[in-house]
Amino acid sequence: MSKIYVLVLLLLLIPFAEVKGDNRPSLTYTFIVHESGLTDIIYRFSSESGGISWFLVPKFENYTVRLVRGNISSSLKDAYTTSGEKFYFYENFSFSYSPGTILELNWSYKYGAMIIEPNGMFYSTQIGFSPQIDCRVLVYLPSDFGIVYSYPEEYYSTKNSSWILLSYSNFSSNFM
Repeated sequence: MSKIYVLVLLLLLIPFAEVKGDNRPSLTYTFIVHESGLTDIIYRFSSESGGISWFLVPKFENYTVRLVRGNISSSLKDAYTTSGEKFYFYENFSFSYSPGTILELNWSYKYGAMIIEPNGMFYSTQIGFSPQIDCRVLVYLPSDFGIVYSYPEEYYSTKNSSWILLSYSNFSSNFM
């Protein structure tokens, strides 16, 4: 019986484990969608080596940048789509960082999910980051939500009494 509990515990911890297959920086986007539609967003960047990088941040929303460890020098620049059009709602948060840096960025927005009983939908904010980053995306939905369709279609899903977790690994900067 205890082996089953260990297996269940390991399965629950898998989405939170950092996989270090190479020395690339990692970025995790976490979206916590509440029943009201409010969505909390957390970006977590980490790198064992120093370098330069970037990701998109909201232009018209307040967000908090927290340096957990290391040093950064950052600037905001205009952001462009892959076809060269300027993003209206997003800026490019460019930064250089020291070895061992961990950086978090937090913000929320009111209408991340729109619920019209009995249906609803969640659209993430624009996801954009340097192609050198190893990225994954975690989406927490209330446990009474059902998944009808997801894009990208390949994801890992787990559920507990409070949340459904959708985990998208190896998220590509080409997805944008």
